[in-house]
Amino acid sequence: MRMLPTLLVRVGEMQEFFATSITAGEAVAVRDVRLSALIGLVRSTANELKENLEAAYRGNRDGRLKQAIDAKFTVLGSNTQSYLSVLTASAAGIDARDAVAYNRLHSSTVEHVINAWTAAQVELDRLLQVRIDNLLANMFVGLALIGTFAGLSIFIALLTHRHIVQPLQRLQNVASKVSSTKDYNLRAEHSSMDEIGRVTAAFNDMLAELAAAKERETAERVAFAQATRLTTMGEMAASIAHEVNQPLAAIVANANAGLRWLTNPAPDLGKVQAILQRVVRDGHRASDVVGSVRAMIKRDVQQKAPLQVNELITDVIGLLQADIQSERITLELELASSATSVLADRVQLQQVILNLITNAIDAMRTSHDVPRLLRIKTAAAEANNLLISVADSGAGIDAKHQDRIFDPFFTTKPRGMGLGLSICRSIIEAHGGRLWATPGDPRGTVFQFTLPTYNIGAL
Repeated sequence: MRMLPTLLVRVGEMQEFFATSITAGEAVAVRDVRLSALIGLVRSTANELKENLEAAYRGNRDGRLKQAIDAKFTVLGSNTQSYLSVLTASAAGIDARDAVAYNRLHSSTVEHVINAWTAAQVELDRLLQVRIDNLLANMFVGLALIGTFAGLSIFIALLTHRHIVQPLQRLQNVASKVSSTKDYNLRAEHSSMDEIGRVTAAFNDMLAELAAAKERETAERVAFAQATRLTTMGEMAASIAHEVNQPLAAIVANANAGLRWLTNPAPDLGKVQAILQRVVRDGHRASDVVGSVRAMIKRDVQQKAPLQVNELITDVIGLLQADIQSERITLELELASSATSVLADRVQLQQVILNLITNAIDAMRTSHDVPRLLRIKTAAAEANNLLISVADSGAGIDAKHQDRIFDPFFTTKPRGMGLGLSICRSIIEAHGGRLWATPGDPRGTVFQFTLPTYNIGAL
């Protein structure tokens, strides 16, 4: 395309040369030089146009360019060669008579150049539009592919979040809850059998094994504690029996001797009096043995110290936390906001609270159809006392046993010794308080006891 204007310029220069040569009357030698130069420029331009055209044909893969413009350019090439041949042959005899013929050749050449140029322009516009259409099509295809890949990526991300991220988050949440609560009865939900599902199933199996191991440990601990209590109580009972049996045996022997002296025809009242004095002495010995046992339970006031009941309750709950969680018991604490102190033996008061909470847990072990609720409360009471209550949602205490639960050796448990509540009441009374039990509402039992509050300078 860019050579066609050049060809027109060269042809125009050639025509101007002929017009000038005719009117100016230039010398033949000068005219021949200029004519040869112009003919060479036109021929070289035509050859270069031909080479560019062939290169364009080779670059056009569909061949439509050659079909569209080859005829025009072939006619242009033929006409240009004829024009140059005529100029070359008649260079020596140019005159005014040839001007008309040369003008016709020039006009024909210019016409063919313009026709070829127009055809080439039309075809180039078509090729440009095809190129633009192809670029747009490729762009649309690219955008479609990008959109498809983007949608596929979003779909894969959603699937990944649903089938990988969410199950892992659920697994992490259960693991964190188990770590914080030590509740091995929790389970992670899973429905698939892929890698995540198998990991979750293995995790649940591990929790089940831990729960079973914990239950075995709890059962062994309870059995060990029961055996320890039985051993201790047996040793204590044997010691008490041994200590009490001696004065009782002496009382029986002296009473029999007194009876024999009284059956004599002439009773010796002096000896009977001496025997009765020994009976009284041995009775006091037995009373002293019982008093020593009570003293071991009550202990001396010198071992009491100011302490915070709320803190003591929190410590005891920490000791029983595993049992509370394993039994799926809901714990509710309603502790007094004010920091009230009591003067008490920490070990004894801890034993009382521990015993009451343990009894509440035991009372709810057989409750399967109702929520298991353990409520522990501290509040200010009348007469400068602190009220502590432990309530459960178990079956409650039978009304016929209500007045006997604090009696020594009375128990409703298959393996109980019947001394726990009796000792607890003795400890509370030794601290100047009172322990009692009432039915819960709507079910269960509420154990309550009071302790005098401690003020600095009271002692």
